[in-house]
Amino acid sequence: MRNYFRDYSENSRSAILRVAILVAYSDDRLHRLERVRLEESYQNICRWLDADIDDELLRRELDTIESDTRGEIDNLDSDEEREEYWQKCISSIVSRDVQQLTVLSAHHIADGDSELTPNEASGISRLCDVWGIDLKNTLALDG
Repeated sequence: MRNYFRDYSENSRSAILRVAILVAYSDDRLHRLERVRLEESYQNICRWLDADIDDELLRRELDTIESDTRGEIDNLDSDEEREEYWQKCISSIVSRDVQQLTVLSAHHIADGDSELTPNEASGISRLCDVWGIDLKNTLALDG
């Protein structure tokens, strides 16, 4: 899969993870199995983007990004604020390859509890619609 994702800034991995958490947390919970998938996804993101990070740094980054993102989401008081946050998160990902990687990661994490909730499915559909991504073709990249 790495062949599809080249030449991205270090910041890309946190942007991808932030959007994936936003989708998975859209049902106001991050299930235990989704948390396991979150760690797997972050390891994959780093590998796909050729970021060589030791396990301790990876876990610290992951914990920080997860904590910050969940805190930001929890502090959103209105639909307007939530929409603004969505726009801010997804607008930082402009490369087609990174958009596909983001959809893959969001799907992998949200499906961690073996069931996509309607809110999670809606979030993934929204990403695909905004970025013009075909979900089936994107999921096939992971195979």
